Amino acid sequence: MKYLKKYESIKNEEPQIGDYVLVNSDISYNSDKFEKFISNSIGIIVKINLSKSLLIKYKKIPANIKYVFRYRDTIKGSSNQTNNSILIGPNDILYYSKNKEDCEIYLAQQKYNL
Repeated sequence: MKYLKKYESIKNEEPQIGDYVLVNSDISYNSDKFEKFISNSIGIIVKINLSKSLLIKYKKIPANIKYVFRYRDTIKGSSNQTNNSILIGPNDILYYSKNKEDCEIYLAQQKYNL
């Protein structure tokens, strides 16, 4: 006898590649401009390493802090440089979502203390 299986919602508790993220601005770079950019920008997860570190890519980075957003992948002798990206730990994520609009709403809530 054949039957239809009920739809099951699978909810991941961890961010996935392609998710939009907001990053905590307390990352250890001594620059107020970097902190301001990070706290007001939405990034996208490009890669997740085996150590659960996340490679986050940003757009429209100001020229005076662009040097911070150069990640060099040196696994097994290859030196691939990824521009406009930064490597962070999973604890540095404030919020993540599949939808960019959800991150924009979260930013607005934080900005106006809603």
